[in-house]
Amino acid sequence: CSRLTSVPALNTSNVTNMDSMFYYCSRLTSVPALNTSNVTNMDSMFYYCSRLTSVPALNTSNVTNMGSMFYSCSSLTSVPEMNTSNVTSMLYMFTNCNKITSIPTLDTEKAQSVSYMFMNCKELTDLGGLINMGKAFTSAQTLDISYSPLTNQSVQNIIDTVFDMNQNTQGGTATLKLKQ
Repeated sequence: CSRLTSVPALNTSNVTNMDSMFYYCSRLTSVPALNTSNVTNMDSMFYYCSRLTSVPALNTSNVTNMGSMFYSCSSLTSVPEMNTSNVTSMLYMFTNCNKITSIPTLDTEKAQSVSYMFMNCKELTDLGGLINMGKAFTSAQTLDISYSPLTNQSVQNIIDTVFDMNQNTQGGTATLKLKQ
């Protein structure tokens, strides 16, 4: 996959698992529209697609795993709105997305893992919001936003979110890691 520069139109209407679908496609710059209505797993789907600048809108209503979905997509500048209401893992979801500037609102009610979700997002200034945070946590979580030049409002949203996480967890705790 490391030599792939483009992807033709694909019939993905019956696909349920896109785990590592474009894993290490480091020369890929764009992805065509994909039918993802039956997909439940997008773990590492775009892992290390370092030249990918955008992704199409994805139907994520049935997805439960988005762990490392955009890990090291260092040229990605934004992601479309996603339905994350059924997602249980967001671990490392945007780690090393160096050029991403904003994240849409994400519903984290069923998320059991959000650790290191935004680590090394060096251009992230706007975090749209993490709603229903902490309701499913049963273990300690570290929400790492180190090296991110977030706006004052986004930082306040995160502080409120971590407070909510600590109030709503089922036996877990939350830690907020800011710039080092």
